[in-house]
Amino acid sequence: TADSSSRHFAVADKRYSAVLAESMTELDDPFDLTYQLPFRLLEDEDEEDIVIPSTGDVLRNTFLIYGSIFLVVFLIFLCVRSRYPRTYNVRNNVPELNCALAEDTFGTLRWIYKVFFVPEEDMYHQCGLDSVVFLRILRFGTRISFMGMLNSIYLMPLYATSPTPDGEETDGFDFRMLTLGYVPAKDNRVYAAVIAAYLVFGYAMFLLLKEFQWFTKYRHEFLSRAKPDNYSVFVSGIPPEYRTDESLLKYFREVYFGAAKEAKVALNLKNIASHVAQREKIVAKLEHAINVLIVKGERPMHKVKKSSRCCGGKEKVDSIDTYTEQLEEYNEKISTTITRIEEKDDDFTEAAGDNFKNERSDSFSSANFQDAMGAMGKSEFFQDSLCSVSDLSRLEGVGMKSAGELVDESGDEELATNGSENGKAAEKKNKTIFQSGIAAAVSKTGDNVSTGVKGFTSVAKSTLLGDEDGTPKDAAFVTFSSLRARASALQQIHHETPFSMVVQEAPLPKDIFWANVGLTHKAQQLSFLLGKALTLVLCVFWAVPVTFVSSLANVDELKEQIPFLEDWIDAAPWLGDVLAQLAPLFLVVLNALLPIFLMIFAKMEGHVSTGRLMASFFTKLCLFFIVHTFFIVTVSGTIFKSIKAIAEEPAKIVDMLASSIPSQSSFFIQYTLVETFISMGLEIIRLIPIIKAWIRSKFGPNLTEKERNTPWLGLAPLSVPDEFGHAEALSDLVIYFLLLFVYSVMSPIMAFVQALAFGITGMVYRHQFMYIYPNTNDSGGQLWEHGVKIIIVCMFIAQITLFGVLGLKKDPTAVALIAPLFIITVLFSAYLNQQHYVVTKYLPGLEGIKKDKENASHEVSYEFLDGEYKQPALQAKSLFPENMMEVSAEKENFQDDHA
Repeated sequence: TADSSSRHFAVADKRYSAVLAESMTELDDPFDLTYQLPFRLLEDEDEEDIVIPSTGDVLRNTFLIYGSIFLVVFLIFLCVRSRYPRTYNVRNNVPELNCALAEDTFGTLRWIYKVFFVPEEDMYHQCGLDSVVFLRILRFGTRISFMGMLNSIYLMPLYATSPTPDGEETDGFDFRMLTLGYVPAKDNRVYAAVIAAYLVFGYAMFLLLKEFQWFTKYRHEFLSRAKPDNYSVFVSGIPPEYRTDESLLKYFREVYFGAAKEAKVALNLKNIASHVAQREKIVAKLEHAINVLIVKGERPMHKVKKSSRCCGGKEKVDSIDTYTEQLEEYNEKISTTITRIEEKDDDFTEAAGDNFKNERSDSFSSANFQDAMGAMGKSEFFQDSLCSVSDLSRLEGVGMKSAGELVDESGDEELATNGSENGKAAEKKNKTIFQSGIAAAVSKTGDNVSTGVKGFTSVAKSTLLGDEDGTPKDAAFVTFSSLRARASALQQIHHETPFSMVVQEAPLPKDIFWANVGLTHKAQQLSFLLGKALTLVLCVFWAVPVTFVSSLANVDELKEQIPFLEDWIDAAPWLGDVLAQLAPLFLVVLNALLPIFLMIFAKMEGHVSTGRLMASFFTKLCLFFIVHTFFIVTVSGTIFKSIKAIAEEPAKIVDMLASSIPSQSSFFIQYTLVETFISMGLEIIRLIPIIKAWIRSKFGPNLTEKERNTPWLGLAPLSVPDEFGHAEALSDLVIYFLLLFVYSVMSPIMAFVQALAFGITGMVYRHQFMYIYPNTNDSGGQLWEHGVKIIIVCMFIAQITLFGVLGLKKDPTAVALIAPLFIITVLFSAYLNQQHYVVTKYLPGLEGIKKDKENASHEVSYEFLDGEYKQPALQAKSLFPENMMEVSAEKENFQDDHA
């Protein structure tokens, strides 16, 4: 079988089976072929002459069509780049995104090569480590491509001079003559492929080691920066006795000698979070209404439902007055809730922590327990909610009685003096709370009284508040004043129970998904399994459209499945060529739609931060691209199209794969060219952001400068560029690496195509990082580890594929020679897994100590850590529009109402 991208070869599918069968009957042993039939055969009208047609026309047309599109777009960009700096040099025109590198535009043409010579150190500081990592991976691909190009100096002549079967003629030069599929079985030319494989993969492993050295240096520098996430950890699975800020902070201070600075236990804030979201919407509406009054001089009106129940319909109301009234109501609700939560937290903190000096008591004494209960009894909240201090004094005999007996006694005495039913119900609730708390304390006998009392406060707090806002979750963020202590906390086991007190890297506060913070372990596991299951289901069903798209170029097959298409193609032969060009384009479109679904599934897995979400998203994308863009397309191009011939003689599949996998490179060359030219053309011209900004300018609020520079309904102005999608962009490169590793030996021309792809991609993204994209989402190269592991997977796939193709060439010596390469790669991967990934993940102790001493010598106050991990819903009791005070009437009303 052959190339799915050529109409000429597709026409011959009907004849292939007969020709191959006839060739096999001429041999003494039909299964001992001395040559391969690597191409689809064409027969003339008399079915006499057999020719090998050229696929060069299809590839040349692909390059001319899509290359011309990219060239036109690129020329337009060169013309408009300097004329519209707010569109194409955002980082030099928006103060919040200022980048020193963007100050020099390098002229109309000089920037094309100048961007490649910008110092890496400057790129790191101005564009972020994530951007530099992405560019280094592109450079890594370019270097591997150059090695493939060097190998092509001897591979292509050897492949092209392979002998052809008797009776075959070539219609001039054919692209597939440059592939390993053209080499007959048992031909010594296959040893050249073995040598090339060792050079390509050996060079790749050498470069990866060098890249690890580079990345480790910059990663450690990044981890020592004065950023909240570098000094903080995320703790999940917190036991009940540590679910207060004070108790958790004391634990980490004891373990790390006072280096813990702040602990914030996550609280259930479902109701207040909903109120905060509504308040933000009202603030935006009120701010716009005030802008209408200021700019247009008229008070805006809007319709609302009539408040009267007897009359339906709507009535017009003053927008400013209505929104102001609603905002005041929400501010009051939110302020009251936050104050109540803070007061309860203070009460519990005072009861559980401040009055305990001997937290690590080795023995349990009634005196200590009485002191503890007495301390809690002094809390006003404790007195109002549970019982009086006089009742607590009866706990002196706790060692002689059970907690249940004490609670029963306390409860009976109170119930005897309480004659009201309401009082009985309330006392019953208090009794249950008290019993739970004492049981938690007594259960800690022989350990320490402090832990038991902390457990009491946590249980009591949860029971009292119920589903109310303010109940503690089993997750928290702990901030340290020492890099060494933080690194130690990440690598230490904190609890004997699995999944308890699990410490992980903390994300930046803005990257936290607060709704997922504090999910129970069961909920996390179920969410994780649900996301994986849906991904697997999509992986199976996504094969259907991919298979169909990859078969579009096979006109003969389409005519059999769609009868009316035959008449169309006979009437317009050019339609077959159009289909051949549309096949890779449709595959690119499918790959562009795929991230939408995979992102939904990744979000279902309950990730706490954007970094972990992107890592999962990246892995899913790579899986799909490898399975569908490579395996499904390859299989559909070599087996499905010749299913009839295989059914008649199943042994043919072996020879088909040997010749077709190398020849299939022509379709993947088409795919690479289409993907590169189309995606990079859209990226450099910023077509999608321009369309979004135009729609936003026409239909969104535009009365003031602030409104014009604020996103609206997901549509952002050009002055607010989206953050760069590192996961999606890096996953696009994975298929490039896979094709490069697979075909750089079997079809050397692929190395030239991939070098072009990596070069154009590098040029475009270097420009975008310097002039467009902000570095606000810099994760410090968190995708590096995942990217390297996927690259090594691509190496394994390529080696296994080459191993199989050489085996089908009936040369056991070549197969034996290639086997050690696979073993070397396995050992190389195991070597990296031992220490290399770990070293890049954590800051070494000596570097942490050095930085801590440096901070101490400069008397760093660590104020940049204060309150960074306080939940957003608790940060603002009141919120008002920035322009509220500009309207005199509203200003007077506001001052009167809040005097």
